[in-house]
Amino acid sequence: MKEPTLGLLMIARDEASNLPKSLLPLIDCVDQAVFLDTGSQDNGPQIAKKAGAQVYRATWAGDFSLARNAALAKIKTDYVLWLDADNALEPQTLKDFRSKLQTTPTVYLATEKVIPQGDEIWQKRIFPNQPQCRWTGKIHEQLIHPAHYPVTHSQLIIEHWGYQDPQLARLKGERNLRLLLEIDLDKADFYHQYQTGRTLLNLRRPEEARPWLEKAALKNDNLSLASHSLILLAQIDKAAGFWSRAEENLKLLVAKRPDYGPGHYYLGRLWADVKPSLAQKELTLALELGLADPGWGANGQKLGYVAANLLGRLALATGSLAEAEKAFQKAHLLDPGRPEPQLELAALAWAAGRKEEAQQIARRILGQFPGLRAARKLLSQWGQP
Repeated sequence: MKEPTLGLLMIARDEASNLPKSLLPLIDCVDQAVFLDTGSQDNGPQIAKKAGAQVYRATWAGDFSLARNAALAKIKTDYVLWLDADNALEPQTLKDFRSKLQTTPTVYLATEKVIPQGDEIWQKRIFPNQPQCRWTGKIHEQLIHPAHYPVTHSQLIIEHWGYQDPQLARLKGERNLRLLLEIDLDKADFYHQYQTGRTLLNLRRPEEARPWLEKAALKNDNLSLASHSLILLAQIDKAAGFWSRAEENLKLLVAKRPDYGPGHYYLGRLWADVKPSLAQKELTLALELGLADPGWGANGQKLGYVAANLLGRLALATGSLAEAEKAFQKAHLLDPGRPEPQLELAALAWAAGRKEEAQQIARRILGQFPGLRAARKLLSQWGQP
């Protein structure tokens, strides 16, 4: 049976500097590439055309779905992969994946890794080129498709670096917010409420974010985003000094979802300074349950590192040195590139009389971080050069 064909869809404006990393490496991996320009002042369209993409132009109307659907109308392949100009996908992995495309209509998820924040989000990135498949929503647009289409993970990883520059990230956030606020709070659907609240919070407007997130937290049709809304509300309350209200939201979350690791993690962090024994229980449970949530981008490894490191510090404060060592070992395994757990492990080894081990750890740290004063200070205290 003939392998299904695959097309690449990209809409862009003034993205010439990004195209060598995003579009150009994939041109030879697909059967058709459609590049829709929405008003570039740079030579991005010429770069795309020279590389072999079919280039079209459209007037930007402040509607991402409108632009994506216009580009989609130009694609003739069986399946469509969509990327933005600040997205990169390893070409060989795409070539390998193509043999897995089903002849029956199937929607494929990919993992988007946001750089440098570390968020990991599942998104519907490859879908059948059928009339029932299209985008909806002016901003933070969603792909809709027939409910009976299977949704499966492709194992593809897409790097997204468009918010790496803080100034550019703020400009994009303000642009997104203008489109989001075109819909009133009470008329917005759940996803719109969540995205508006999250965008306002990212722009450091927490009190404006609160009513949007309170609405989103009440919904049960998307447990992941409703849960994150409660987490964000707790963070707003904690920063504003409403500690009890933050605790109430997080306790509500763990009561609703007792098997949800991020809920226990954030409750543990809230309790760390005031209820350390309870915090230890919550953080331990969070690590056991797992901390990833690709619905909103929670990076399980990143949160796990923080949880384990905090557990180590809490154990040290109570004199539980064996538990502290166990926690710092876990933190080191989760992120070997961080020196803090290794420094604690060196100090614990020395206190336990394992002097050679302590010195080895300190030297290993200096091998990774030659200028780290804390490691040199330890060796100096131990009489080592």
